[in-house]
Amino acid sequence: MIARVARFAVVLTLGTALLAGCQKAPTPATDGPAAAALASFEELHAQAEARVAEGDWTAAQLLLEEALRRRPGDVHTRYLHAVVLTRLDLRDHAAEGFRWVVDNGAAGSVDVEQARQWLMRAGVLQAPQPAASPEPEGDAQRRVRVPAPRAR
Repeated sequence: MIARVARFAVVLTLGTALLAGCQKAPTPATDGPAAAALASFEELHAQAEARVAEGDWTAAQLLLEEALRRRPGDVHTRYLHAVVLTRLDLRDHAAEGFRWVVDNGAAGSVDVEQARQWLMRAGVLQAPQPAASPEPEGDAQRRVRVPAPRAR
């Protein structure tokens, strides 16, 4: 009887170990905050662009914020983040992002020019005034300067 109980205990222990060994190993998360923490900057940016293409603005915002924690100076990521913020009706935050792009991006780049256009349409940034032509030397004292009209 004792031998039978001992044999049953051994079989039970081996069976449990065998079943535990056959279970699937846990797989890493492929979506959500845990996945974002493991992803590279490039992966985060690519996932965010995919979410933008789908119109999933909230998911794109979260992914872009994580990407910006890793590379805060990336101009295109800042621009894309500001675009997403406009879609979420977070105008003030979007304006901050667009202003950062204009201040820190390469002059004349697509991101900088589009950010500048958005800021001007939103009334946050004045359109640049054309450079004044030099006045003829003799007329400088006779000419009256008229101030530019105020932007509305």
